[in-house]
Amino acid sequence: MKPTRQIGLRVLSLVFLFLSVLLFSLAMYLYPGGNPIEKYTMSFDIGKNYLCNLYSVNAINDLPNHGRIYAFAASAFLSVSFAITFYLIPIYLCFKHSFRLWTQSLGTTSMVLAFLIFTPFHDSVINVSGLLGTASLGIIFYHLWLQKEYYNLVLAILALICSGLTYIIYYSGYLFHTLALMQKMSLILFILWLGNVHLFLSKKNRAPKLINS
Repeated sequence: MKPTRQIGLRVLSLVFLFLSVLLFSLAMYLYPGGNPIEKYTMSFDIGKNYLCNLYSVNAINDLPNHGRIYAFAASAFLSVSFAITFYLIPIYLCFKHSFRLWTQSLGTTSMVLAFLIFTPFHDSVINVSGLLGTASLGIIFYHLWLQKEYYNLVLAILALICSGLTYIIYYSGYLFHTLALMQKMSLILFILWLGNVHLFLSKKNRAPKLINS
């Protein structure tokens, strides 16, 4: 891939990331209200509402959810942004051919599935997408460690740990009252990691040639 095209993809990924944050914020602002604990409250409660509430036709308080379309768009932009990043990282970090294909395939597939999180197959989508994404991240972690990119590595591991704790809380029911907040923390950490990765990639003066296995 030509360096100019890689730069274009990086810019596109960052634009999509910014749009996803903007649209998620708008969807939360427009959410009429109600949460699993208090049905007739007004507005979106970060500590009590789940992101999936944003995709409902009607809010928990039975009012029409006019922010729904923005939540869908935000999810689409975020998924594409992550998919582009999973595609670019192996190129910039000189992954061997086999590692590059696995990282790109697993990461991109994970993000395609993640966009289906608002369907009736919510739990299955989360499980499969999370597994594929974790496998792709594992390969990325290894190469970040090899290149001594410890800040990116630590931030990614923190995001993954937070995500893992969210899974445990969801399926075990332990500390369930913290689930909504943990969900937002995981998302924020992954968004911060994604933005930081692009800052790191932008410091690369040129895209190195791939190393064949």
